[in-house]
Amino acid sequence: MPDSAYHDGALADMAVAALRTIVAEGGTPFWLGVGFIRPHLPFVAPKRYWDLYDPAKIGLAPTPFPPRGAPPLRGAPRRRTALLRGRAVGTDPR
Repeated sequence: MPDSAYHDGALADMAVAALRTIVAEGGTPFWLGVGFIRPHLPFVAPKRYWDLYDPAKIGLAPTPFPPRGAPPLRGAPRRRTALLRGRAVGTDPR
């Protein structure tokens, strides 16, 4: 599946097209804001990106607690719990 099948991939394509248009029109100073959705939960990406890493070689943080002074986590309780447990939403915890 191509990157452009995902929201962020399509958005990246549009940003690149906008940059090419700006350059073609003379490259005057500009600001381009591009807001990507990922890597927030749920972790969804084209398979080729997942295949870049061996999950067995990626360790979890030594502590499941946020750093001292960090703001509280926001979002749906199910997603927050999955994030703290180091697993994707919807996976079987067994």
